[in-house]
Amino acid sequence: LYSVYYCYGKFIAVGQAGNSYYSTNGINWHGPVDINSSSTENLRGICCGNGIIVAVGDAGNIAYSYDGKTWYDTGESSNRLYAVIYNQGLFVAVGDNIAKYSYDGKTWYSASGFSITAFSVDYGNGKFVAVGDTGNIAYSYDGKTWYSGSGGGGNGVIYAYDKFISVGDAGYCYQSKNGIDWTNFVDINGSGNPNHLRAVTCIKHSVDYINP
Repeated sequence: LYSVYYCYGKFIAVGQAGNSYYSTNGINWHGPVDINSSSTENLRGICCGNGIIVAVGDAGNIAYSYDGKTWYDTGESSNRLYAVIYNQGLFVAVGDNIAKYSYDGKTWYSASGFSITAFSVDYGNGKFVAVGDTGNIAYSYDGKTWYSGSGGGGNGVIYAYDKFISVGDAGYCYQSKNGIDWTNFVDINGSGNPNHLRAVTCIKHSVDYINP
């Protein structure tokens, strides 16, 4: 399994050979569900938004579901897609020198200017930001037109606490306020440690103050 997401009351995980599993409690799982009935391509990313669940993967496959149990193939094909996000009323998927966008998760369009192999994408501070290998990043203000950058690439990215944070090979982490200018701020594993970081997440806290 490559990715898991909590969508509309269910955990949904996707992985090899186009299979998915779902669970309402994260403990007891059902599946595998064959998302791509006509394909054995791996699925690598999943997200949900606007009442629909979207999974993306190898050979540019994109599938969607309303409940995580029954899936529909969009018929899309292209380079491998690693990740997908829903934000600003738009689905955005990124992968091997390709980015795609969709308003409804069913009909997809090719974005322009995307020229990196990207493993992860997130949105914050008015931008979509994708990170990839060899320190490459790409950013977009609308998910449709992209610009290349460098210095903050990696395997995973998240926007949290007013900054983008990316993690990558050899335990390195990068941060950026605007998604364009990046700094290497910590080596999690210590100098020379070959361990790689693949993903990053956070728990966002909020406090409500009630005046008596």
